[in-house]
Amino acid sequence: MIRMRWFALLSVPVVLTGILSWTFAQRDQPTARPVEELLPGDAIVCLDASGLAGHQEAWEQTAAYEALVESGLSTFLFNSLENFEEIAADNGIAVAPFLELGKHISNHGVAAAVSLGEPTDPPLLWGIVVLKEAEEFHPLLNDVARVGAQGLVRFRTETLEGREVTYGMLPGLPAEVGWWSDGGHLVLVIGTNATQLALEVADGSRPNIGSQPLWSEMHASPTEGLEVTASGWMAFPALL
Repeated sequence: MIRMRWFALLSVPVVLTGILSWTFAQRDQPTARPVEELLPGDAIVCLDASGLAGHQEAWEQTAAYEALVESGLSTFLFNSLENFEEIAADNGIAVAPFLELGKHISNHGVAAAVSLGEPTDPPLLWGIVVLKEAEEFHPLLNDVARVGAQGLVRFRTETLEGREVTYGMLPGLPAEVGWWSDGGHLVLVIGTNATQLALEVADGSRPNIGSQPLWSEMHASPTEGLEVTASGWMAFPALL
């Protein structure tokens, strides 16, 4: 059977992954960069979900699979999404690429972390989300940026540290949002100086999360007969 190990609200993305994953076939992918090389070593919140592509057999043995899939509920939900896609297309909105992105995330997983960043008072948080093996969706986010440029967020694209980075400042906040491809993954960041700090982690000038004992602990071999699909932590002392 599957054991999902998480703390508090970190369970929500895992549940969504389980609901979506049943329809998606695993695709062959080249070996991607280890995701821990992209997450900050001083993370106070961390989540790493592997996706269920490699756990399909165990997933089909769970009561959740019986309730969501064999009952026909998932089929009904996805048929509803297809109907919504047709309605959106009639109004000039392309939904299909975003549905494909959602399928990919369910299949391959996601990793995320939040860091306090530079020492300030009050602390200025920044966060990073790594969509695993999803660099093929980079153009999709660039399309979003072109639409966003007509609104409140003014995006620009520059080559930073050898990467094509798209980013923009959030209106009225000392924070930015940005994204780029790295080692086969699609990286998204948000927060104060998020782009600079995340690139420093990726290039090794700032420690990555592999230096955290908790990272090694939560990726240790699970108890025989169990499969861990997601794990994470919240560092309450740092938050306090």
